[in-house]
Amino acid sequence: MRLRDRFPALYRFAYVVLCGCLGLLTCQGCSALGQRSAVRMMGSVAETGMPAYLRETDLELVDPALAASVKLTEALLETAPDDTRLLLQVVQGLAGYTYAFVEVRIEAARGRDPEEVRLHTQRAQRLYQRGLQYGLRLLSQYHPPLLKATSLPLETLTLRNGHGAAPAASHVDTSPGSR
Repeated sequence: MRLRDRFPALYRFAYVVLCGCLGLLTCQGCSALGQRSAVRMMGSVAETGMPAYLRETDLELVDPALAASVKLTEALLETAPDDTRLLLQVVQGLAGYTYAFVEVRIEAARGRDPEEVRLHTQRAQRLYQRGLQYGLRLLSQYHPPLLKATSLPLETLTLRNGHGAAPAASHVDTSPGSR
């Protein structure tokens, strides 16, 4: 059975994203307005395709696809930095990717290779911090005082050292003494 037949929603999503990327590349000479319109269209397509990632049960298939989707969304944010749909997608993508793939690698290495645990933990922290920055950018559109938090260096947004896999939000240390 072909990949297209096994995962039609994921295949359609990848096809639309590829077509959108090609469209964006050909739009290089277009006006800024045309580029923003293309980015909005891509954001809408990517938003409707996200459930395909969430339904997928073959994690080996989703791992590289979700990572590529996050990077594509970050690239689209370069053109439309305040697009709320793109910001939400990149936050969800980073949190989901880190929880589903990086934290699983931490657990797999625990008790076997302390250095690998350390490296994957640091990677998870960086990815969660990146997602937190995007999340603060998104929330600052609804609550402007949060805009100040987005200008803080990432080092001031510390993370707890959790044991085992936990939801993304539980890693963020928001206590007043953590700053």
